[in-house]
Amino acid sequence: MGKIGKSAAFFAAVITACVSFGSVAEATAQTSYTASMTYEKGVLKTDNAPFDALIYHASYDDNGVVQEVRKLEVKAEQETEAKKGDRFFLWSGMLPLCVPVEVSETAREPKKDTIVVYFSFQGSTKKLAESIVSVTDADIWQIVPEEPYGNENLNYYDSSTRSYIEQNTPSMRPKFTGSLDNVADYDTVILGYPIWYGKAPRIILTFLEAYKDDLDGKTIIPFCTSGSSGISGSLSEIRSAASKSTVKDGFRGTASMAESDIKAQLANNGYTVK
Repeated sequence: MGKIGKSAAFFAAVITACVSFGSVAEATAQTSYTASMTYEKGVLKTDNAPFDALIYHASYDDNGVVQEVRKLEVKAEQETEAKKGDRFFLWSGMLPLCVPVEVSETAREPKKDTIVVYFSFQGSTKKLAESIVSVTDADIWQIVPEEPYGNENLNYYDSSTRSYIEQNTPSMRPKFTGSLDNVADYDTVILGYPIWYGKAPRIILTFLEAYKDDLDGKTIIPFCTSGSSGISGSLSEIRSAASKSTVKDGFRGTASMAESDIKAQLANNGYTVK
């Protein structure tokens, strides 16, 4: 609902008085309400609050002086950011309904339900991935090969290059560095890659097979960058590697793809930008 503006100083004084003289506990004892409030891991929960109740979120400086007060609607459960030392007050009018809740640790930002995962060789897929993130406000993670690909792989017709050998050997699975431990937390994975020899690079299959169980029931929206080939030739292997997921038809884009075009392509794949 927003900041309280000019009344913040007055409210700060009231809060200070309540905390200093224990009137919160006293008032709570006198009311017939049995309201309660908890805050944990970024989630504020409220129970048994009357219809006219409001929540006040007070932020303090290092000296314990109120710096900002925000007014929130009462909901059974809501995600809200807070830092260590902040306090939540549940009041009806000027009557406190329960003891204030003090935040014991800085909460993480509310969990996002979408992540963009991509592999990029020349940088085009990286730029498109970042543009998608700016449109969707998704998290992002890059698939980085354990053994980097050299520029010799740009020679499409050289059968001695690593990319040619990998793409023509279905069983090959290049390794990647790092791990994405929380991939199961997301509902949607927007998966990007360049098209190599008409298909997704084998390292994409490495990723999908490594997290196959974590991707169970998730939606995967592929996107690719390519000078000439479309995305359709890469989908059968993607769907085979991610057989527990729903894999959409995806889309082909460019490093300079317009925001409106990204939104349209995502909508074509059943994804609505919030």
